[in-house]
Amino acid sequence: MNSPSLLTTLAIGITYILAPGNHALAEVASPIRVGVLESAVASGDAGSLGVTLNVLFEELVNENFGEATIFASDSSFINAVQKDEIDFFPLETFQYFRFRERAPLKPALTAIIDESCFETLIVLGKKGSQHASIADYASKDVTITHQWTTPYGQIWMDHLLDKNGLPSSEEYFKQVSTVKQSQNAILSVFFGKQDLCIATKRSFEAMAELNPQIRKSLQVVAESDPLLLFCLCASGNRSAEERLDIIRRASSTHEHPAGKQILTLSKVERLQPFEEGQLDTMKVLWNFHQERHSKSEYTTAPLE
Repeated sequence: MNSPSLLTTLAIGITYILAPGNHALAEVASPIRVGVLESAVASGDAGSLGVTLNVLFEELVNENFGEATIFASDSSFINAVQKDEIDFFPLETFQYFRFRERAPLKPALTAIIDESCFETLIVLGKKGSQHASIADYASKDVTITHQWTTPYGQIWMDHLLDKNGLPSSEEYFKQVSTVKQSQNAILSVFFGKQDLCIATKRSFEAMAELNPQIRKSLQVVAESDPLLLFCLCASGNRSAEERLDIIRRASSTHEHPAGKQILTLSKVERLQPFEEGQLDTMKVLWNFHQERHSKSEYTTAPLE
């Protein structure tokens, strides 16, 4: 499941777990209103939203189910947050950075996958190719994983090149192509179709465990800092006490049968409260991206 599908499943599922009258969390006073951006669904696998809704609405829903709304645009979503019409929403981190000055929202929860809420991006090349660093790949072909709404792979690659005193990926490489899944990016280098790829470290480790030849054939040319690519946010309109109560309850989702089922659909082990400092490495990428695209609609003040 890709990131958008994961976020959609988590968001709608949490409305069920936190619904008033739910036996697991019976003391919740009112329905939790969840909002999901349509763009987070559109880039998912075909039919993923329909499958998610069928499972979570038809099989799990009771008469006390909370409210889940799909928003067609950023502006309609921001307007709903400003009017206190939604309480809880999943966002990719760059979306949160874009919206934070226009709507009262705060990071609340992170999703733990393989014992970590962070994703690490890596650059992979063939072993024995005499290319030891990114500086050795001028005019080569690269495939970049693009499984998120935000082009994190492209942004991190450009940041890596910039740190090494090299031009942007479009200028530096002969050809830049994208694929939706890390597995396909990795295989493109493994089979010699591409010289280089950006993939997630998690996918590389999983594939190498199933096929040790992948680890023997490929080398990690560069590795990102741990990156929190998405988080679950709560409305700043709610009191701190109420917000903390929602976070506490959502953090226990994995302890209940229905919650465990929802997390399994999302391939998530558990939810845990957001901690200060977890977005620091993403702020570095955001500030770099903003400087590179200073005239874009996404430009805001640098993050500290």
